[in-house]
Amino acid sequence: MKFRSGYSLLIVAVIAALCAGYFWRQAGDPGSQSTPATEEAPGQPAADDAPVVSVRTVAITQGTIQQTLTAYGTVISQPGEVRVISVPFECRVVHVLAVAGQQVSPDASLVEVEPSPDTRLQWEEANHGVAAASKQLQQVQQRFDQRLATKQEQFQAQQDLQSAKITLANLEKRGVASRRNLVADVDGIVSKVDVQEGQIVAAGGPLVELAVENRFEVKLGIEPEEVTYLKVDQAVSLFAPDRGSPAATNGKLRLVTRRVNPDTRLVDVFVSLPPDAGLLLDQYVRGQLTIASENALLVPREAVIPDEGGYALYTVEHDRAVKHTVSLGFQNAGMVSVRGHDLQQGQRVVVVGNYELQNGMAVTEAAKP
Repeated sequence: MKFRSGYSLLIVAVIAALCAGYFWRQAGDPGSQSTPATEEAPGQPAADDAPVVSVRTVAITQGTIQQTLTAYGTVISQPGEVRVISVPFECRVVHVLAVAGQQVSPDASLVEVEPSPDTRLQWEEANHGVAAASKQLQQVQQRFDQRLATKQEQFQAQQDLQSAKITLANLEKRGVASRRNLVADVDGIVSKVDVQEGQIVAAGGPLVELAVENRFEVKLGIEPEEVTYLKVDQAVSLFAPDRGSPAATNGKLRLVTRRVNPDTRLVDVFVSLPPDAGLLLDQYVRGQLTIASENALLVPREAVIPDEGGYALYTVEHDRAVKHTVSLGFQNAGMVSVRGHDLQQGQRVVVVGNYELQNGMAVTEAAKP
């Protein structure tokens, strides 16, 4: 009995020692202390540390904005104002005396040609035909005088001679007897040279094409869905990037075709030019047409930012950013018309720094323009 009592007291002593050691370690470990409920968690800024975004603003204005349509094209000759220089017989090109783009006056030499070998052969055969028909008629006439030929034979010989002379006269009229120097008949621009020296050209084939000077117009390509906005006599502003002057040339819409060009998949429209336009043949131009206008609140395009499938902008009130959901109207290169709740002329709209903003954020403005 005494042994069992001693053993029990030993076990109790061991357990008491273990518990005392555990509590001693807990009291001595500073990492195990609880964070007071009133202490701020690390990494969370105090209210006074909220970010302030630096922005630049401009005033919202009220004004008229136009919707424009832009198209591209080239300067061409007006229909019926291109002279095609050719000859009515097969020829050989001896000399080409003009180049594409050259400005020429009446009687300026363009190209020199001569009859081709086949044409010369026709000329020689025509001459031989006249001589043979003339000799045949003389023989028939002698026999007719001797009553050895009939009236019908005499008439047939006369017809043969007449036909041979007509053939020869036709060749002479077409100029196959010698070389020909072809010249311009108007003031113009050589728009195209179709031949090279030594080339054989069929009868009527183009040799040189001449565009009548100051009879130019502009052909523009328009998207098919935009044709409905156009009407004849509509004003068109034309800009030539390589002209050297940024000034626009004012033209008028002469013709709107009703066909899609198979080469460009655009609809061709033609713009007439004033006499002093100063544009060059085949020059590349950009055309602008005003198709509508409206009076609205206007802001720079950079003030508007995408927002959840729509658009938004920020104004500044009491040094805080105020978000406005907006719908857009007409736009041009720098401005856009906007509609939105509580927007009015004179409010300051953010144009720099708006992508960093949220509604109610504190802002500081740069110098106001």
